[in-house]
Amino acid sequence: MKNLIPGFIHNQYKKDVFYGSFDAATMFVDISGFTSITEKLMGYGKRGAETLSFVVNRIFNVVIDTIYSKGGYISSFAGDSFTAIFPDEGAKEISTVALDIQKIFRSIFRRKGLQKEKYEDFRLSARVGLSYGKVEWGIVGSKKHRAFFFKGEAVESCINAARLASAGDIIMAKGLREVISPRIEEIESGYFRLDMKPSGTSKKKMSAEEVSAEVVSIFTPEEVIESGLSGEFRDVVSIFISFNEPGNLAKLDEFVADVLEKADNFGGYFNGLDFGDKGPSMFVLFGAPQSFENNLERALDFVLALSEDSTESMRIGLSLGTVYAGIVGCNRRCTYTVLGDAVNTAARFMSRTEWGKVWVSNEVKSRAGKKYKLEPRGALTFKGKSKPVEVFELLGRSKAKEGLIFADEMVGRDDKLNKAIQALGPVRKGKFAGVVYVYGEAGIGKTRLLYELSRRIADEFKTLLATSEGVLHKSMEPFIYILKNYFGLSETVSDEGKKQSFARTWDQLKAKLARLRDARATAVLKELERTKSVLGGLLGLRWSGSLFEELDAKGKFENTVFAIKGFLKALSLLEPLCLIIEDIQWLDSDSHKILATLTRKIEKFPIVLFVSSRFSDDGSKPELEIDSNVPCNEIVLDNLSAEQSGIVIQNQLGNQASKSLVEFILSRTEGNPFYVEQFCRYLEENKLVEVTEGRYELIRKEVEIPEGIKAILIARLDRLSVELKEMVQTASVLGTEFDLNVLSELLKGKDVPGLLLQGETENLWTSVTETVYLFKHALLRDAAYNMQLRSRLRRLHASTAQAIEKLYANSSTHYTDLAFHYENAEITDKASEYLRKAGDWASANYSNEDAIELLTRLLKHIDNEEEEIAIRNRIGQILQHIGKWNAAADIFRENLQSANEIRNRVLIAESENNLGELLRDQGSYSEAFALFETAYESYIQLGDQRGMSKTLDNMGSVSFYRGNYEEAMKYYEGRLAIVNELEDQLAICKTESSMGTLYANQGEYSKAMDY
Repeated sequence: MKNLIPGFIHNQYKKDVFYGSFDAATMFVDISGFTSITEKLMGYGKRGAETLSFVVNRIFNVVIDTIYSKGGYISSFAGDSFTAIFPDEGAKEISTVALDIQKIFRSIFRRKGLQKEKYEDFRLSARVGLSYGKVEWGIVGSKKHRAFFFKGEAVESCINAARLASAGDIIMAKGLREVISPRIEEIESGYFRLDMKPSGTSKKKMSAEEVSAEVVSIFTPEEVIESGLSGEFRDVVSIFISFNEPGNLAKLDEFVADVLEKADNFGGYFNGLDFGDKGPSMFVLFGAPQSFENNLERALDFVLALSEDSTESMRIGLSLGTVYAGIVGCNRRCTYTVLGDAVNTAARFMSRTEWGKVWVSNEVKSRAGKKYKLEPRGALTFKGKSKPVEVFELLGRSKAKEGLIFADEMVGRDDKLNKAIQALGPVRKGKFAGVVYVYGEAGIGKTRLLYELSRRIADEFKTLLATSEGVLHKSMEPFIYILKNYFGLSETVSDEGKKQSFARTWDQLKAKLARLRDARATAVLKELERTKSVLGGLLGLRWSGSLFEELDAKGKFENTVFAIKGFLKALSLLEPLCLIIEDIQWLDSDSHKILATLTRKIEKFPIVLFVSSRFSDDGSKPELEIDSNVPCNEIVLDNLSAEQSGIVIQNQLGNQASKSLVEFILSRTEGNPFYVEQFCRYLEENKLVEVTEGRYELIRKEVEIPEGIKAILIARLDRLSVELKEMVQTASVLGTEFDLNVLSELLKGKDVPGLLLQGETENLWTSVTETVYLFKHALLRDAAYNMQLRSRLRRLHASTAQAIEKLYANSSTHYTDLAFHYENAEITDKASEYLRKAGDWASANYSNEDAIELLTRLLKHIDNEEEEIAIRNRIGQILQHIGKWNAAADIFRENLQSANEIRNRVLIAESENNLGELLRDQGSYSEAFALFETAYESYIQLGDQRGMSKTLDNMGSVSFYRGNYEEAMKYYEGRLAIVNELEDQLAICKTESSMGTLYANQGEYSKAMDY
């Protein structure tokens, strides 16, 4: 069980004690220079983030052990700092611990090469503050979710002491001086610098904390407790909230409980309540440990809801970016947190902004689009940041607009659109047309199809559109949205203004119905009059003495259902009604009941209901909870074809794409229209495509998954069980297609058959044979792979290679796989061995392109120039063999130059021979012969008979092509003498064959027959 909370808090909670105080020594440790180092490392991307986590964990592991061994414990972590408490006898050990911590920092950063990656050298140091006095603690929140805190005089004064410290210093407040008597120097009234000379060692006091999962789960979500992964890469929204401390514990409890509830409701992770160097603050994450497709939208709505509802004064900083997410610390004490430049940026924003304001980063502005009002505050400088940072202030949500506008033409959906239009037939005859389900995976184009439908029928139908929101799952939210839009209600208008708007539209609706000479209209109008206050009540409008005010909760709900039905029936009498509800996979239960009621006994009303939905994770189709006799049709959207995808690509890029670019995008997106669009934008924005001869060509294939797609995929992975997610990530290392036998070796002790079946049920993969499985979505495999730390991937690749060696010993067909896995495991000697073997095998089996690729990869692992030349010569020979003569010539000339520079006569001769053979085949006989002659002289001096033999053969062939038959015969006879001496039967046969051909060419057929 991970010690994710202090043992002290765990024990107090078990006793049902939620607040108290005690006297103790306190320590605040701040890692100096952390922000600037983080910025530098994050400039290297994911590997920089992993290095950062490695450094922090290396520091914390040793420091935490030191603290606990002397009777202390960590009360709180805050990214680059932490607070420790030393109660009772531990207080006397605190100066020794502080000295040990500074010694640890000096030891860790004494030598270069702390990190494996070849980044610029960096050093971190610690500023340590010590104090003694009253420590207040508390457990706040609700029974469902709680947080804890430590604060008070002793915590504040040790933080103040650290502020006075320079890097490497230990500063002590006077309260501690009265408890211990160290060597000190007063630097400011009430604060002293501790002498850095060691004061000897004391007997260790091992302090073990035992915590139970039952208690920890009240403070930390199950995803963190159950996770077996040490860390991963995630795109995370970081939110720091600074607040003025409420006047008493009850108010603090209420405030924190509200923040916890909102964080939970919006899908965020409450990472801690702290009374540290930033003052009273809270840290909330979106995207870790659980991710959703709309993390940013959830985070911004959370902040806005918090700002609107809270009576406490706050200032908030918000940023997003790729971070390390995982456990920081060791077995004795750890925390789940995130590390990265975006985290530090959010904290800086919080500390700098004014009270009541929310500052966000440029990345947030770029991705938020037009949904939110964001006002630029300019480029501002922040401590630890190398250059000014663009800042924006969040003002609120933009005014909602009904429907969407698509600029490009709809592609590949004409048949589906026609089917949707055909479903309107009964409505045109004044009858209920039932329900039309539109199914498809995320991004497949459901919204686009329904938009196109509403555009096509706009002249004859009234279309109402609403979406089931997947965050708070508010009761009847789609219908509230429809009603607010219909009655023109704005959140910025007063209640009285809303009532006036409602009454005005209501009267217009009544007047229109009254003019109809239709018995149905009379009945509907009567029902509308009865339920007017009920509809208004649903929108938050109240009239004293109205029906709505007199009803109990059950009556209000039942009447609301019938009021909505009556309203929709009324609209259908004025114009045929097309009601569109999107994303019913998230539809709340009350809305299900409304639709069930709506679809009963309305056969004579011209209404059609279109509902869209994704497939469930198991591939099933979500349905409405309606009666079985309601007419239903369904439209299932599939991926686009290669031709259709090509049209989308051309629309996005503004130019025709090459066949290879279309194939690449199709291989990654499988024809999902949203994915195709996102990939095109990503490739264009990152300058990964260029126009060549009027067509877009891909510059390089190593590309990241675009953010819009990645969010969908990570959210999908996070919905899996911990065990299945681990299997997916492990299988991703094996590739899009994976071997079950190898996977079983990697997951020994796990229920592989059961998990494999779960994966099939969840539509993650499918079986190709009994032992070979295939990921259904290549991008899902890529997302699972890329979110893992490089250190974990190295271990998995190494284990995979060892499993293949064990299962398929000496199998040449597995050489390429072994080379790949050892390369990614960064085990160079084994990678080189299998790249060489795989290259030889590919060449021998005429897989020439594969051979070139494998040998080229082999070059990256060779640090011997002579060996490099030899390998490049092989590559050149293969290129020559497949007709790529110019490329081969470039390699041979480069090799000849390199061989001359290192004065290796063997390689010089070999390079001359290779280049000569190429020039001979190209018809450059003079240049080729000159190279052969030089090579021959070198082989004579080297005493290399085989080299002499090969060169004589080449000189003979050039003479033959020139028509110098006597000269050619002389070279062939010379070669024959050498190969006879070497007893090389194959070479003897080839030479005699050449001689026979030469005689035949001269018409001496009897001599030719002798050979």
